[in-house]
Order: sequence, then structure tokens, then C-alpha cells
Amino acid sequence: MSSVGQLVPQVTRSPPNMTIKFPGPHVEGSFCTSIDYNYDPIISVLCAMYIAFGIVYTLFGYRCFKASMFLTGFTFGSAIVYLICLQEYLMPPYGNVGVALCAGLLFGLITMLIQYVGLFMTGFHTGVLLAIAGLAIYDHFLDSRPATYWLCVVVLLCSGIFFAVINLYWKKVLTIFGTSVYGGAVIATSLDYFFERMMMLKWVSTLILYF
Repeated sequence: MSSVGQLVPQVTRSPPNMTIKFPGPHVEGSFCTSIDYNYDPIISVLCAMYIAFGIVYTLFGYRCFKASMFLTGFTFGSAIVYLICLQEYLMPPYGNVGVALCAGLLFGLITMLIQYVGLFMTGFHTGVLLAIAGLAIYDHFLDSRPATYWLCVVVLLCSGIFFAVINLYWKKVLTIFGTSVYGGAVIATSLDYFFERMMMLKWVSTLILYF
């Protein structure tokens, strides 16, 4: 027989409050005033791995040249193929992930074994990231926006191709600079999940898509 009587309501324990609030002005739609510690385990592990990868990429990108070229090609190839698979709806989620990983592995091997392809992709990433930073600064300080969406695409492509070409001429200096920029972007994006649940990444994607 239960020790709790029928007239006594059953006590239910709610999950602990894992949110820490900070004093300061409240901004609508912002997570800056509080940090929610209810993280997804899989995403947390992935972001922690990316933080470690970003630190190594930033500090030892040129010293670990082959590994940097492989990771650059792997990240680019897997991301592009995964986005294409999401648009087509041909396979289940695990199928999309498998195809993206295989494509990233293949492209990573190409960038690692063929030096000029790796240097080109490293410079291309550097140019695209710098162009995104420039567009974000432009959007923040200037109220006027371009009349056409294609101007943003042209800026990204021109900046990426420009840095990709000059990276073939000044290999050491621009590889060090490019791996530092890329590693810093990876660290910032991964830390953004722990603090603001990818709000920065969503803001950047919205900026690029609706510029």
C-alpha cells in the first residue's frame, strides 16, 4: 500500500532551471541577458570538437599544412553537398549525411594531395569570410542597401576569387592569414551555440540572403 494518501497530491519534480540571467538592458529577441545550459549533447560535442579544431587551425594552420588543406576541402565539400541534398529531398537525413561525408572526404583528399587546389580553396574561404565581414559592417553603419541581390553575390565571388588567386603567389603569408581567419570564424560560430544558440550564424545568413 502506498504511503501517500489519496488526498495528498503527487509531487512532481520539474527539471532544474539551467538558465543564468545577467543584469543589464533587455533587448527584444536577444539571448545576451541570459545563458541557457540545456544544450543538445550531440551538437555540444560537435561544437566542442570544432572549437579544438579552430584553435589548432588558427595557431598551427601553416605548420600542419596537409591537415589544414584536407580539413578545408572536407568542410567545403561536405557543406555544399549537404545543402544540395537538403534542397532535393531525395534521401532521408542519414542518407544526406552519408553522401555529404563521402563527398567531403573525396574533396578533402583532392585539396590535400594537389597543393594548388588546397591553396586556392584556402584563399577562397578567406575572401568569402572577409567579404561577409565587410557586408556586415556596411549593413551596420549604412542605412542604404543595394538595389539588387546579385550585387552581394558578386562581392562574395569577386573577393573569394581575388584572395584565391593571390594566395597562389604569396603562399606562406596568406596561408597563415587565411587559416587564422578561418579558424577564428569556426571558433566564433561554435562558441555562439553555447551562448546564443547560433543567433550570430542566423543573423549572418539572413544578412546574406536578404541583403
